[in-house]
Amino acid sequence: MRTLVFSILTLALALVPDRAVAIEGGTIAGVAGGSDIRSALPAPPGLYVAGALALSQTESFYDGGGRAVPALADLWFEEYIGAVGALYVP
Repeated sequence: MRTLVFSILTLALALVPDRAVAIEGGTIAGVAGGSDIRSALPAPPGLYVAGALALSQTESFYDGGGRAVPALADLWFEEYIGAVGALYVP
């Protein structure tokens, strides 16, 4: 049985081509899916503002084995991070 499995695997590996052949495919060249920036509509004039806020809380600390670390049992962290961006389109 082992000889049969080894023979099949050896034959399968022997039939794998030694190089890959790249083809263009059935679509036209370029970015597919409507994500081409050249076909995008420009934004109307104005001021665009965006903001983001994230919160991170840590109450427990664990070692590499998944066990709680007793020396760090009384620590507690709370972190905030935020960002604001603005873009003016003339």
